[in-house]
Amino acid sequence: MKKDRLNTELVKAVYDENVELAALLIENGANVNTKIGDNNSNLLILAASLSNSEMMELLLDNGATMHAADSDGDFAIHYCAADGYLEGVELLMSRKCLAHIGNKNMFTPMMYAAGNGNLEVVRYFLEHGVPMRYAVDKYEKSELTLACEKGYTDIVKLLLDSGDPKINRSAEINHAFKSAIINGEIDVARILLQYGAKANIKTKRGNPIIFAPIHQEDPDLLSLLVSNGADVNDRDEYGYTPLIKAIMVRREDLAKILIEAGADIYATKSITALSIAKELGDEALLNVITDAIDSKCNTKGCEF
Repeated sequence: MKKDRLNTELVKAVYDENVELAALLIENGANVNTKIGDNNSNLLILAASLSNSEMMELLLDNGATMHAADSDGDFAIHYCAADGYLEGVELLMSRKCLAHIGNKNMFTPMMYAAGNGNLEVVRYFLEHGVPMRYAVDKYEKSELTLACEKGYTDIVKLLLDSGDPKINRSAEINHAFKSAIINGEIDVARILLQYGAKANIKTKRGNPIIFAPIHQEDPDLLSLLVSNGADVNDRDEYGYTPLIKAIMVRREDLAKILIEAGADIYATKSITALSIAKELGDEALLNVITDAIDSKCNTKGCEF
């Protein structure tokens, strides 16, 4: 059988997970490092994506290259980590696979595992000395931020508790906190606050994070930020305060939270909380604002 035909048959055998046939084809000269598909993948990656450790072992025993990447820069171990295939990770690590290498987007195997909620794979990597990033990359991603934005609290705790205490990771924790807030992950946000996250951080565009729960119309998340020191009178890129934004989305519950925390009802950017409530014709919001005004006015009265 010609070499090209052997290679084609080997690809089919791996797809079909026919280990016996694959072994026979390899014995007859099929190339275990045959490239497949439009993304420059290979047979070891294919076996890994099929979660077939027996096929992976056969290929490795016959010279398959562990660190041959596809067009995205992913190795077989990236695929195993992303899929939560611990047996495949263990096999590759036992063969001295490099588990800390990032792909073209800088994603490491542990980042894939953390972002996909694969707790046991993350734990295995940490127990076997695979280093964490401890900082975000140019895309503002790390193992911690990826777990936080998906709400994987067990992984978040593991990553925080497994870190080197000598390394200052406050910047990473604040980035992770921002991801948690933007994605509405309140349980993760609570955890990060315990590890020093700051409630007054800003987004990449410079907007205070307190605006996120207002846009999401999430009173619990807003209360969490306010109770941990978020500035209720800060302003977004357009000059609006959180209170004005709360009124714009017609949420009197959010407005009450902000007012009770000391939001300035007189703050203005050509408009006020009261003028917006009047323009919207929202009686509930008008009551919230006028009640706040009444409680603040002294015996001399207030002018509007």
